[in-house]
Amino acid sequence: MTSDHAEDDVDSEMSSLKKLLHGASVGFVLSFVAYVVMFFVKLFAARLLGSEQFGLFTFAQTFLSLGGMIVGLGIYGGVSRYIPYYKERGEHSLLRGYLRFVFTWPLVFSLVIGAIYVVFADSITAFFDYPSSFKTALMIIGFAMPFRALSKTFINILAAEKQILLEQTLKNLANLVLLAGIGVIAFYDVSVLGLVVALGLSLVIISVLGAVFYFLYVNYGLSGRSRGEHEEWLRFSLPLFFSGMLSFVVSWSDNIVIGKFLDPQSLGIYSIAFSMAAFINFFQSSFGTIFTPIISESHANEDHDKISFLFTKSAGWIFGFTLPFFLIMALYSEEILRLFYGAEYTAGFIPLIIIATGFVINVSLGLNRQILTVHKETNFLFWNDVFIAGLNLGLNVWFISMWGIIGAAVATSLSMVLDNLIVHVKARRYETLGFDYWYMTKFVLAGLPAALIGKAVFRLPLNDFVALGVSGGVYAVAYAVMLIALRTFDDEDVRILRTVEERLGVESRWLERFFEYIT
Repeated sequence: MTSDHAEDDVDSEMSSLKKLLHGASVGFVLSFVAYVVMFFVKLFAARLLGSEQFGLFTFAQTFLSLGGMIVGLGIYGGVSRYIPYYKERGEHSLLRGYLRFVFTWPLVFSLVIGAIYVVFADSITAFFDYPSSFKTALMIIGFAMPFRALSKTFINILAAEKQILLEQTLKNLANLVLLAGIGVIAFYDVSVLGLVVALGLSLVIISVLGAVFYFLYVNYGLSGRSRGEHEEWLRFSLPLFFSGMLSFVVSWSDNIVIGKFLDPQSLGIYSIAFSMAAFINFFQSSFGTIFTPIISESHANEDHDKISFLFTKSAGWIFGFTLPFFLIMALYSEEILRLFYGAEYTAGFIPLIIIATGFVINVSLGLNRQILTVHKETNFLFWNDVFIAGLNLGLNVWFISMWGIIGAAVATSLSMVLDNLIVHVKARRYETLGFDYWYMTKFVLAGLPAALIGKAVFRLPLNDFVALGVSGGVYAVAYAVMLIALRTFDDEDVRILRTVEERLGVESRWLERFFEYIT
């Protein structure tokens, strides 16, 4: 019986691991597509508008994010926790009541915040001493706020249902609309306001499509008997709201302080550097989206061993995916900025390296916030974010006054790493969380030599773009060869690869020998 029980536990862990990998792989592929599309949006916008006008667009996005954080009231943070929990326990009346709560509150508050943006657009523009065109941009953002609230609601419900394909489709569609807006700007020589209009239009479109996806693929049915626990939901959500506001300070205070004390051109350069470095984080986001619903189900069944297993395995995978891209940014930052965005953006190469370093350290600490969210430790997250937000804002004001956008990068990276480190220490009180250090070290041992080989190839007397492509290909091949030579992958990795092989209907003696060799 003990042996059978152990086998059941292993099968259960592997089943959850497969779910995690499947959801994360779908999220990864579509997030990568979204990043590529957004890369071209920012590339063309930065080229066509110039760093100053692009800085104005970035500032408009900052206010959209600020308003979205306020209207969400922290409610979105509970969707991936409560929906799987109520479904797993069969509490359908509570599920319906919670969905009404999720739809109603953000929409009401979005109307209020949107109205404030429209009415006070002139005063906000004057405070930052920005051109009058920013006033019009802020009014457009105000009218778009209700659609932003609806789109976020649908996206979070789809994520809670592990409908990652549909969730990522909505996000990709928004970026495609922005790319179309860039085309209009290029063809008709429209100002930055054309791109802000495209941003608002993208929110309208994904709200409508989100509603279609909901009724076709989810549709819990809100018309039945419902029961509300608004006090508990608010008690859970409001700390996340304040925590989210403080996270906004951590994530966007660099933009706000740069916008206040420096010029739009500096903000435009910093925005490009930050967006490139933030690419590193989408691997963690891809896993995090599906990680929360899965561990929420495990928590409902009190299966703590499975949570610990998934945490350790996901941390190793995320680090392995992230490291090679970090090394590219560390070694090629100035060349990439010059080749793709133009010489005026090369001033952002040092901030790019600093921010990328902060992201890779943050990623290596694992998915800790999700652990505390499942355990309803939202009060702790709130007070931790109070501390981090205050520290981040103070560091930004201090460092930006001394070092400009380099100071903003240092402040952001320090705050990011300290935040996840504190949350990790707290999460260890609830779950046994560990790291496979040797597994992660092998990625470093493979990545560093491969990156140096790629850098050497880049210095060959070739066209810059050709050299970048050839060196990137050599780097990727060298990295893969080094990983295999170091026998990086373990039995769980191979079992997942074999599952993928079976699903694809591929039967190959070569693949079997390869699987045997890498373990």
